[in-house]
Amino acid sequence: MTITKRTPLVQPPADKALQFTDMPGKSQRNLSSQVRKLGNQKTDIKNQQARLQRAADNPQSSEKTRTKARQRLTSQSALAATLVNAPITHESAAANRVGLVERGNERSVREGTNAGHGWYFEHHKKLADVAAATGNDRYKVIAASAVMSPQNNPEQELSAVTALTRMHADPKARIKVPEAALAHPDAPSSLRDWVGKSVHPSKLSPIELAHISTASLRSSVKTKGDVDLGSVSKGGVKGNVIKAIDVLRGNTPVEKAIDPRSSPKVWSYHHNIASSVYGSPEHTEFAERMHTTTGREVSGQTRMDLFGLKSATHGPLDPRGPTAEDTWQQAISTGQQLKAINIPGRQGRAALQSPAKFSVGEGGSANQKMLRSVPGMVKTGVSALMHAWQNRATHLAAETLSHRTGEIIPAIGVQAGGWTEGRREAGKAIEENVKQGPQRKQPEQMSMFHEDMSVNRRALPAKSKRQAAFDSGQGALF
Repeated sequence: MTITKRTPLVQPPADKALQFTDMPGKSQRNLSSQVRKLGNQKTDIKNQQARLQRAADNPQSSEKTRTKARQRLTSQSALAATLVNAPITHESAAANRVGLVERGNERSVREGTNAGHGWYFEHHKKLADVAAATGNDRYKVIAASAVMSPQNNPEQELSAVTALTRMHADPKARIKVPEAALAHPDAPSSLRDWVGKSVHPSKLSPIELAHISTASLRSSVKTKGDVDLGSVSKGGVKGNVIKAIDVLRGNTPVEKAIDPRSSPKVWSYHHNIASSVYGSPEHTEFAERMHTTTGREVSGQTRMDLFGLKSATHGPLDPRGPTAEDTWQQAISTGQQLKAINIPGRQGRAALQSPAKFSVGEGGSANQKMLRSVPGMVKTGVSALMHAWQNRATHLAAETLSHRTGEIIPAIGVQAGGWTEGRREAGKAIEENVKQGPQRKQPEQMSMFHEDMSVNRRALPAKSKRQAAFDSGQGALF
């Protein structure tokens, strides 16, 4: 009798986001086959339009359902002409990323914009500055900001975590809880104990503080000192604001704030911000490597290995590290048109939509939801599968740029640079368009690159460079 040996099933790692190479070969092939078919956008949208038309015409459906179906039909009709059937493969997705990094570099020279490669380092600095100004541990602040990232944007997260740290740090901060706070159906019962009293924000539980920060209550809440409940609400859904407060207060350890199995994108996002220390030797090395992708290196010139990191692949220098693969990254992979078009009859944000983004969201009925489990894997949701597939595309793009430049190009530089340019091409440059309230003046932050794309060494703190030189045994730089 022949005994067939079963291959053990694989589940995502518990200490990091699942990567494509963690999966068995048959799982990889099955997943790639599923993703490939998601590229049939022109065919799929016709089928969706037929379903939506039936929903819009169904007299048994509610008026809200029929209205929503008609709105989606309007968008699909306008966007259908731009969509094409194009298989989504790792090779094409990687090529799209490389193209965006290169176009972003060209735009940087042409328009003087920041190409975005070093976004994680720059964001780390912003959050570290918040921590220093309020006496907090920087890694708590970074984690608290990251847990508010789902369905949000970095500037909103920054506003929220800044407001939370400042109100907790101000000894004169007070919040007077109004009776109206109890009228909401989801009001925590414990809030009754504070009605009519002026209390320091730290006395309120995370759920109580998040509750009174909601838009419907803020106008009736009286505050004193450095309390900005409007900015707290920019943290997004209430549950995420609660998580952020728990992290800041030490109720939730930083290392347990985000589960890589259920939230691989958020875990990767947090990991990359935390490891990208502004002004560190790794920052200098990162900038030197990403500079080579601009094609503006002097022919025959060998760059200095200032800190002995030229071959390093740890942390932010890793060409195969975790990357935050959101729906914009998925949109980039499709190869559909990024530039947004006008949608007649739609209002607000829906009036201007990117075909590529639409194809993985509303148009693709949330693309990743079309995936199914793959053989050989257990306890692996479709979001983790899609994230792992997209992460591999970013690795291949980094590999391509590494071959072209002769340097080890970091994966997060490719992801951040491509993401930045992709959004710019779609007309969605978030950091440039987010509405900001009154802000305290911050010290000017210099760009990592000069206009000719050479590395701006003055952008790195002198103290960090000197200290790093001593740490690496090279002595003083000057």
